[in-house]
Amino acid sequence: MDTSSTGNVWHELHDLYFEAGHWMYEVEDFGRAAPIIERLRRTLALHEIGDDDDEAILAASCKGLIADLDGKRAGATAGS
Repeated sequence: MDTSSTGNVWHELHDLYFEAGHWMYEVEDFGRAAPIIERLRRTLALHEIGDDDDEAILAASCKGLIADLDGKRAGATAGS
């Protein structure tokens, strides 16, 4: 992967992370957050991220956001 595409990927991950966080935690609209989280999930899956990469913290934060939405979905299903 060349540097320019890597930079674009991290910029996209950053933007998706904060957009999803806005919908999940500030507005509490998980339906609006879900498609953003899915795009975040797909973007992470397409790019190999090592633990020693500078962006590993962002990647871990993104994965935490994904897991949080998955947990909220599971909780909503269990409560039905």
